[in-house]
Amino acid sequence: MSEVWDILDENGNVTGRLHERGKPMQKGDYHLVVQVWIMNSKGEFLISRRALGEGWWVGMWQTTGGCAIAGDDSLKTALKETREEIGITLDPKNGQRFKRYSESHKNDDGNVFIDVWLFRQDVDITTVVFEPKETSDAMWASKEQIIQMIYKGEFIPPDEAYPYIDELFYFCDKPFWEIGYSDKIATTFAKGPTNDVTEFYKMLKPGSLILDVGCGEGRNSIFLTEQGHTVDAFDISEAGIKKAKSIAAHRGINVNFSVCNLNDFVFEKDYDAILSHGVLHLPEKEVRDKFITKAQVHTRPGGYNLIGVFTNRLPATPDNAPFTKSLFEVGELPTKYTGWKILSHEESTFHDSHPGGVSHEHAYERIIAQKV
Repeated sequence: MSEVWDILDENGNVTGRLHERGKPMQKGDYHLVVQVWIMNSKGEFLISRRALGEGWWVGMWQTTGGCAIAGDDSLKTALKETREEIGITLDPKNGQRFKRYSESHKNDDGNVFIDVWLFRQDVDITTVVFEPKETSDAMWASKEQIIQMIYKGEFIPPDEAYPYIDELFYFCDKPFWEIGYSDKIATTFAKGPTNDVTEFYKMLKPGSLILDVGCGEGRNSIFLTEQGHTVDAFDISEAGIKKAKSIAAHRGINVNFSVCNLNDFVFEKDYDAILSHGVLHLPEKEVRDKFITKAQVHTRPGGYNLIGVFTNRLPATPDNAPFTKSLFEVGELPTKYTGWKILSHEESTFHDSHPGGVSHEHAYERIIAQKV
């Protein structure tokens, strides 16, 4: 029985029409293809060698991939193709859709949308099972090894199948949010300000001076500036700050955005409010504790700190773990504010999702504290 695909329109939406593989596609029709890159904790990629025989790129090394059959979405296809080609079961929580692009095929497969998936998962290579018609060997290879294989003609040429490979190799060992920050359209985290800022901002005196620590795309900084406050904001991510500046300019407001590492930030003024969301558990404990102390010193009397951190009630998610150096103990955050008035305190867990199919469950603790 022939393979059947869903037909997609030029925007990548399912049309409800079907196409039988091997037959010419109509002009303007697309179908979905996925490519799956699996990276272990050493930064190596699991690649496979194409089986000998007839077809394209016989005997060359590649990453896993294939066409989506009718009814299957991108993630389901990525998981299925990996099982079928190399017998590996991937955890959906470890995957992120790195990129989508479109191109026209040179054969009768017509136009395609290609979804590129990056899974961060350690896999026992001895459990790889080869599909005789698809694959014949597998290995872990570093970025440098793959580049050498490309030069030697052993790996499928990037311009033929992987035009994004330089971009992938740049982002693969960086946190997931860097990919989102580099996407001009996607919103990496939820749109609009965080819940505590939404509930709290009316307590601020008009024209307050605010510091947003680890501001990302500027969701809180931009909102508070639009309320008439003056905001200094910094983040370690150049892509995040570039995007935040672009959003602010589009809205016609001025926020003092800058790129800076938490450990390198120097307080040059005192603030009416200092915010930090989802940041202080990332650096080493010594760095974040030192920063909290300095932030308290540079908060004006009667001013506020709004702090949200992840706790060890749950472990860091696999993609966040390499960048999370000091999860807070449950109940630790309020103890940092002895002598302050705790206006709000929350401790729980939550689920969130991000562009590219990234889904997380975190344990968090959040306070609003006033300096008395």
